[in-house]
Amino acid sequence: MKVAVNNSHTRHLLHELVADLGVEPDVLQSELAAERLARRPDVAAVMRHIASGTRSPAQAEVRSLILDSGLPEPLWNPALRLVSEFLGVPDAYWPDHGVVLEIESAVLHRRIPEESGLRVVCASPDQIRYRSSIVLRALRGALSVGPHGPVGRVTVDHG
Repeated sequence: MKVAVNNSHTRHLLHELVADLGVEPDVLQSELAAERLARRPDVAAVMRHIASGTRSPAQAEVRSLILDSGLPEPLWNPALRLVSEFLGVPDAYWPDHGVVLEIESAVLHRRIPEESGLRVVCASPDQIRYRSSIVLRALRGALSVGPHGPVGRVTVDHG
């Protein structure tokens, strides 16, 4: 019996391997290639998102929206500092604009404080999936009137 796997299942499974189980993207890509799965269009699409730095299905969905809309691509999951103060790890960050995207989830993580001066845009996975025009309008508006806050003093930790 062959089980049909749709793109959503593929996206969730591969992101879970990387984000939750700590499998390195390069190792996952090698394993998929060895099993001849890397050539499947759904697998290849998800692996392109993972290679860009996305670590969840919602991030991959919003990345597709951003790329399709012509907005500049942000940094994904960067650790931000303001001088020596750790600000947090937003889902996406546009360093030239001082704009942060936070995707609401059940996982608790430290949010970027509004007091940082950065413009924080929040969206739920449902908004990204079903009301994407609202999310894009908020991002486009924030990016067009920036830069926000002390962009020159915000640094990105690279692990």
